[in-house]
Amino acid sequence: MILGFYGALRRGEVLRLRCQDIVCNPDNPCRFTLRICNTSEGNTKNKSTRFVYLVLPESVAKLVRVVRHIKRHCSPTTPLLGFENESMTSRQLHYLLPVTKALKALWGNNVRFHHLRHSGAHWLMQQGLLLAFDWDNSPFCVGDATQAILTKQACQERFHFWLEGRDFSHMNDGLLFDVIGEQLGHSHYATTRWSYLHGIEWLPPLFLINERAFEHNELRYLLGIKPESKDVFRFLNTLTSKNQDTGTHSTLRLSELELTPYLLKKKGFKQLRQVSLIQDSFEVPKDDNHFLALWLSHCTESIVQPDNRQSSTTVFNYQTKYLLKSLNTNDETIFSSLSAFWALSGRHLPISLTKQQRQALHQLGPILVDQNNQILSLTVRCNRDNGLRFQQVFKTPLFRCCHFAFELQQNRKSKITKNLQLIETYFSTNKDTLTTRKVDRGSSQLTITLTFIPQSTSLFQMLCDFLMPTQGAHNEKNLH
Repeated sequence: MILGFYGALRRGEVLRLRCQDIVCNPDNPCRFTLRICNTSEGNTKNKSTRFVYLVLPESVAKLVRVVRHIKRHCSPTTPLLGFENESMTSRQLHYLLPVTKALKALWGNNVRFHHLRHSGAHWLMQQGLLLAFDWDNSPFCVGDATQAILTKQACQERFHFWLEGRDFSHMNDGLLFDVIGEQLGHSHYATTRWSYLHGIEWLPPLFLINERAFEHNELRYLLGIKPESKDVFRFLNTLTSKNQDTGTHSTLRLSELELTPYLLKKKGFKQLRQVSLIQDSFEVPKDDNHFLALWLSHCTESIVQPDNRQSSTTVFNYQTKYLLKSLNTNDETIFSSLSAFWALSGRHLPISLTKQQRQALHQLGPILVDQNNQILSLTVRCNRDNGLRFQQVFKTPLFRCCHFAFELQQNRKSKITKNLQLIETYFSTNKDTLTTRKVDRGSSQLTITLTFIPQSTSLFQMLCDFLMPTQGAHNEKNLH
């Protein structure tokens, strides 16, 4: 959403953006350069490369820097959003679609992700015009968050790539619209004007010297209040919760930001109290860590979490604060290992164990953990009941991240054919390793070894803690 709005990028441009295509300015951590180009996953709309220059609020820029830091050891061609080797279709479905759903929930079913690009283009044009008119502050009636990007300093920062520290009066102002069009990837300014700058109702404040004011009769007309009615004053009291001057010939100061939502919703006076402005306003966070803290607050410490849909089912929450700390270490393979685990264990599907599966795991017997070699092992009797329990637990997507090896210890006095058939039917597949060993004494038994494929001790530790939540797994010891 940040890239779509502040960068005015298309959906495909957001999805195809690679780690090497976003660079943070060393002199200003809130300034970024994006390279929009053709990649192996697709081409730009006009088949050419362009550079987009962003200046983000500090609280927003921190989120971008965190994502870049997490993927600092990845290949430069790795997509900025998503796991390694994740398909573009998957990234669109799981990262862009939720944003679109949130936009629809706030502003209606007609909203699209592409509208972020149109909004970004609109505010980019306003920033350019404010520079051209040499306004210190925006004359537009907008919320505080938008007002913050329309100050003279913010506008100069936004066009720093062009101004390079010079005042706008020293530039060829005839190039302004072409510069804006190039940022949007438009070959001609006419495309920007006709397709992105919807309407001209936002232009008059740039040319008005005095504040916009409404007289009593204008306000009555706009609100549909009869001339003899005094509802206009009650409306103002309802709107502002302040007493207004009730003189017949007085001038009422009322910003368009306060008045417009009521006019658009076309509510009568009796319904004014039901109109909410929550969606039309936003408080600028005073703390630069606000959004980062909000994100981290949704990452819990607990690996085992209850399933909201089924009380008897537990969910494997491996994306915890502990994992985020692991991603900040100097281990260059951690994100690759995480991507491998994600791909092997069902991708975006939830990982869970039911009460019946945990009971079957308990009935199979104790699990031996070798933390150093990232190995789980258990020994069971080779029979049909254990085979069904094994299938119930270990044939789930979670254990695709493990390589299975089976060793059959067969008493030399008994026939091996039956046990081999049981193993082939209930335990092993063509991808697994099977060895046999004959012993002189003791009953036949089957030892199952699971070798964790991703090379990550932290992920292996979390898997062990999920399987044995009451005891955890440290060093090599017997856990039940």
